[in-house]
Amino acid sequence: MSGASTQRTWEREPGSRRFDVSIEGRTVLEDYEPLAAGFAVAQRKSFDVEVSDGFLEIDFFPRVGWPAVSAIEVERLGSSH
Repeated sequence: MSGASTQRTWEREPGSRRFDVSIEGRTVLEDYEPLAAGFAVAQRKSFDVEVSDGFLEIDFFPRVGWPAVSAIEVERLGSSH
């Protein structure tokens, strides 16, 4: 499982920052707008993904402005190594 938290304090206008997020080649957020929840409101998104090569790949694709993420948390699910 991986998650992302966002909170930007200098951007106040909805639509000023929008982006797509892909994890392990799968789009998990499309046209994501952090300010849709309101100004200075932290958001938490969670996604279950399978990593087959030992490297977690997270890609951000700008639509408006530049993608920005304040934190990413990665948690191993299951007991396999």
